[in-house]
Amino acid sequence: MIGIEETEGRPRQLVGVQLENADKEVLRLSQSLCGGLDPEYNMIRIRTIQLHNNRHIIIIRRPRSWNAPHMVKDNYKYMLRTNGNKIPIGTSELKDYFLVAIIMLRNMINSA
Repeated sequence: MIGIEETEGRPRQLVGVQLENADKEVLRLSQSLCGGLDPEYNMIRIRTIQLHNNRHIIIIRRPRSWNAPHMVKDNYKYMLRTNGNKIPIGTSELKDYFLVAIIMLRNMINSA
């Protein structure tokens, strides 16, 4: 969420952000967050809520990807999100991701 003041990870106040055009900002964020990955991740959902002071809260939802891992095109890194942090994935974690994907695919084929 963007536009929420927080203290020690807990929301405290809705302050909002100033947006000239909320729809354009949603499009910009969507293109930035989805287009820079390989394979592309197009499941991100972005919504704005206008506050009484004409500022906005931006809500970004990122459901789990069944096509992970995703490489960041700008720097050719694979990143892992954990506990609100982003950390680069090493070779062993990357191998584990692909192994899990193969096992899930086999289970889906065998249960069909």
